[in-house]
Amino acid sequence: VVYIGASAFAQNKSLQSIKLSENVDTIESSAFKECNSIKKITIPSSVKYLGESAFSDCTSMEYVDFQGSLSRINLKTFYNCAALTDIILPTDLEEIDEYAFCKCASLIFFEYPYSIKVVHSNALSYCDGIRKIVYNDNIEEIDAIGYEPYYSTKCCLDTVIVNFNSPLPVKKSYRSNIIVVVPHGCGNDFRNADYWKKNIIQEVDEDYVTVNVEQPGMLYSEINKQVSSTKVGKLKVIGKLDDNDWKILKSDKTPMLYSLDLSGISNTEIPKSQFSGKIWLTDILLPDSLEKINNNAFYGCTRLTGTLQLPETIINFGEYSMYGTNFDTVLFANDVTNPQS
Repeated sequence: VVYIGASAFAQNKSLQSIKLSENVDTIESSAFKECNSIKKITIPSSVKYLGESAFSDCTSMEYVDFQGSLSRINLKTFYNCAALTDIILPTDLEEIDEYAFCKCASLIFFEYPYSIKVVHSNALSYCDGIRKIVYNDNIEEIDAIGYEPYYSTKCCLDTVIVNFNSPLPVKKSYRSNIIVVVPHGCGNDFRNADYWKKNIIQEVDEDYVTVNVEQPGMLYSEINKQVSSTKVGKLKVIGKLDDNDWKILKSDKTPMLYSLDLSGISNTEIPKSQFSGKIWLTDILLPDSLEKINNNAFYGCTRLTGTLQLPETIINFGEYSMYGTNFDTVLFANDVTNPQS
């Protein structure tokens, strides 16, 4: 199958699972609209066109993973996917159309990919649960600061994070007193700029924060003893991480993290999809104890460049584990195998 036509499976209330083949290149409008039992969908790299409302009103949808380089998410594509909490967006995405994620009330964090240049103000309207939004430094135009979930009277938005050094022109602002986190040294420019100055401007901490995790699960509290986790740009971790610690490194609690030194931890694996979509990550030091990098671990980390030094202990690289990274040199110190899974 290469083509899925308009409304092909629409209103199928019993459909729970979809596995799209790598041959599919087109999913037309409303193809899976109102398929209320679907919980997750993976869009393969072969898909080049996703029609309007393709998955709208899939009210049980929790997880969406784009594995390819789709350039546009069309009007109302995921409209009213009220249970949606996790999205891995295409690394080459250029545009998110109006109402694309409107009424996705369970989203709490949204990060525009590096490739996005224009932010449509109502792409996230009525997303009641969103608390943090991240704008990348390739954006050329923002309609309005904090406008995205504006229409909702229940909106929880409290933090906007920007990765550009100079305040962009803004057409209007519907909110004030939002915490706006900006790169180090850029605070005064934002404090003096129209619309931006209505908000609380904070700068990223440029100093390395070194944290010793003496007890697994304590990473978040140890970071916040030194600085707010949302302002951490450079982090060195010592000790052993558990599942909760790894989640902190992936989540919206460390949205500005771009330099990570894990050379002092004793873990033997990087979890599956651990840093996928963490597009701000520019450098990583791996632990000497590392044996396995699991599937999709650094998927889409397009700013990882330069030399990747692998420890002698590593024996296993997962599928797509470094997909989309831009290292120019990888130094293998040992024989490496592919995963069996």
